[in-house]
Amino acid sequence: MQIFSLKECGFNGWFIGDFPEAAVKTKDFEVAFVTKSRSYQASHFHKDITEVLLITRGSMLINGKIIRPGQLVVVQPGEISQIEILEETDTVAIKFPSIPGDKHLL
Repeated sequence: MQIFSLKECGFNGWFIGDFPEAAVKTKDFEVAFVTKSRSYQASHFHKDITEVLLITRGSMLINGKIIRPGQLVVVQPGEISQIEILEETDTVAIKFPSIPGDKHLL
């Protein structure tokens, strides 16, 4: 058994995936637990990755729709994500496959 701190496992909450610090290294998928303060994120898309976001606390505006706790958003490759975090928000994010660097800013 291994025990990790989320801070030591990777960048910005990512703890499973194809990157050196991951607690579990795999090319199949990535997983993160992220807490974000109220903010805007740069519009972006993933060329080859499908991304799933589960909101566990707080709320976000994604592509003009308010997403609340218990709701999931699935973003397919090539879809543009425009995200505004409306209040401090916790999310579980899953991307598959794990392709570090497949985030393209607009």
